[in-house]
Amino acid sequence: MLPKQTGDFDYFAGKPGERPPSPNVLRVSPYPNVLKADGDGPTPVPSLPAALNGIISKTGEVDMFRFSAKKGEQWLVRVYARTLGSPMDPKIWIRPAADGAKNLLEADDAKPADLGFVSWRGTWAIKDTLDPIAVFKPAADGQYVLGILDSQGKASPEHVYRVEIEPVRDSVYTHITSPDGYQIPRLVGLIVPQGNRWTLDVQLAPGFGNNFKGDIELDAVGLPRGVSMIAPRYTKGVTRLPVQFVAAQDAEQQAALIELRARPVDSGMRLLSGSKQTVELFNRPGERPLHLLFLDKYALAVTQPAPFHVELEKPEIALAQNGELALKVKVVRHGDFKEPVEIQTDWLPSNVSKEAAVTVPGDKSEALFKIRADNKAAAGAYQIAMNATTKGGDSYSGVGRIRVSSPFVELKVAQPYLGVELQRASVQRGQRGQIIGIVKHNQPFEGKATASLKRLPHGVKLVEPAPQITSKDDKVIFQIEADSDALVGLYKDISCEVTVMENGQSVRQQTGSGVLRVDPARAVTASR
Repeated sequence: MLPKQTGDFDYFAGKPGERPPSPNVLRVSPYPNVLKADGDGPTPVPSLPAALNGIISKTGEVDMFRFSAKKGEQWLVRVYARTLGSPMDPKIWIRPAADGAKNLLEADDAKPADLGFVSWRGTWAIKDTLDPIAVFKPAADGQYVLGILDSQGKASPEHVYRVEIEPVRDSVYTHITSPDGYQIPRLVGLIVPQGNRWTLDVQLAPGFGNNFKGDIELDAVGLPRGVSMIAPRYTKGVTRLPVQFVAAQDAEQQAALIELRARPVDSGMRLLSGSKQTVELFNRPGERPLHLLFLDKYALAVTQPAPFHVELEKPEIALAQNGELALKVKVVRHGDFKEPVEIQTDWLPSNVSKEAAVTVPGDKSEALFKIRADNKAAAGAYQIAMNATTKGGDSYSGVGRIRVSSPFVELKVAQPYLGVELQRASVQRGQRGQIIGIVKHNQPFEGKATASLKRLPHGVKLVEPAPQITSKDDKVIFQIEADSDALVGLYKDISCEVTVMENGQSVRQQTGSGVLRVDPARAVTASR
């Protein structure tokens, strides 16, 4: 019985117990076959879609097929040769059928992502990428010719090829890739303790020829009873977001194969989707695996309860652009669990960075985790979670470690309270001077903000106390002093750090970029 699903499948020939260790790769296709006719002229193709088949049996041979296409159509053209075990290294071209016409399309090798291998390291390689894939968009109604040849000019009775021409369909696939590129349980495993949760990044990858640009939601197919998924909406242009899997307290300890599919928010849109995951089984130096495994489902496990939970306190204040924020994390220990716990958030909005993982000692239950936004961080509200893991076992593979996540909390990124434009200034050795900053208010704040200078040159310091700014001030004056041995010169990128107190927490932000000139001390002329 052939599989119902279109695509390649492994066929092990023979009776049970007598089958070989390696399969033949077969392909199920819904398109009518067109076999290359004898003779030198193009073989006519009755209509598209169709599958064109033939053999390059003579050195330097070019097989041709003639078909009709209309302006505005989009056809996905994909060759299957090396993919199915043929020794051929195919190349294709398409041109109008008129004599002397130039090629409109040429295609040779393909990229892994073009063929659906989306979770891919740059050093990996497989034979399938020798088969070209392309999108043909006819510029006018008419007759066209497709040519196929071996790019190395070789031929044999085994140089079999198949070219499938089908309509372009919008498609988006999901995959899970760890930040360091290694697809191992440490960072990409869907392992959820009973009564707890786990969070990882799920990425979206467009299929070849995809034109869909709308908002997307995730569907989890095959989740076992007692397990649920919390997934944010993927808005236009977003390809990576944190997704959380939650196991109820009474969820059965078990394993299941699940599929994550992308679904358009607009129910009127159609989208092909599925899970695409590539795992290297036998690696070599240089990150060139001997064997790769291609999966269309993810393994999810519900394990025994963890001895702790982790909670991330919702920030009461926003993270300001060019600012820093301390996230408060609490480890809730159960029973006599006193082991150290490592905390870290894997996903943050673009242009928001984080410190290295923080360890909560066995005799502590709380810690602060610092994050920082640069001036390009987009203002908005985001869902983030904190991941936590025990420190035992193997730190690389994650074997022997217990991992859980906090529930999602909202993180807001906002414009800074104020900006300070530092004016050009100068100071002499051994003297005091001033740097004046013009204050621009973006949003109101209560109380006073403290301002200080950063990246002052050697031998120049800010005279305490540091100046303070209120929401009504339009400028701030910094008193500076240069030592007698201060380095003379022009110093750029002098910056200002502003600390604002909000809800009992200090919010620091960087602003301004000024220039300071350090001059030699002037000679003192004695009076008569």
